[in-house]
Amino acid sequence: EFSPPTQWWRPWSALIVPGLVEEVIWRAAWLPIPPVMATVPDYPTTVSVALRQLTSVLRLLLANGTGTTTAAATAPSPQLVTLYQTALVVWVIHVVSHPMVATLADPRRRAVLDDARFWGLAVIVLGGTTLSYIVSGGCLMAAVVTHAVPVALWRDVWGGERRLRAATAPGEECHNDKNNDNSNNDNNQ
Repeated sequence: EFSPPTQWWRPWSALIVPGLVEEVIWRAAWLPIPPVMATVPDYPTTVSVALRQLTSVLRLLLANGTGTTTAAATAPSPQLVTLYQTALVVWVIHVVSHPMVATLADPRRRAVLDDARFWGLAVIVLGGTTLSYIVSGGCLMAAVVTHAVPVALWRDVWGGERRLRAATAPGEECHNDKNNDNSNNDNNQ
């Protein structure tokens, strides 16, 4: 459902919160800074290289040191493995923290933030912010923009803010948007 924001500045606020605030906490504070990243051998400079390297790191971690000699010969550097391990841990904790923070800050929002669709979007968006931070060589603004744009779209254009405001109590559905939207469409036809 497209619903343009009523205030021009509202979508831009996503650059500050959650964009800048969360990225300083989750990316800049926990992942290596650019000078450290520059010392990592085979540092990824494109998303495709980063995904290929991440795949090889995951294979290495899943093999748990029992890889063959050919796997060891193509294995990523220890610094790269540490970078991706740290990034994966930070990403998972960041995704899982969203409903916990919502419960502490405003329990009414939990009905929306516990929704599987929100979790799916959080996994994709926060994975993208982590990847953009790594691929950009630790550029915080790359992660901020990667985080802020989907949040502004969800919150201010596609009705996310309305759903958050409509949430009533922990564990309850927020006015069953699907049924309301379908009944409105039936009346308009």
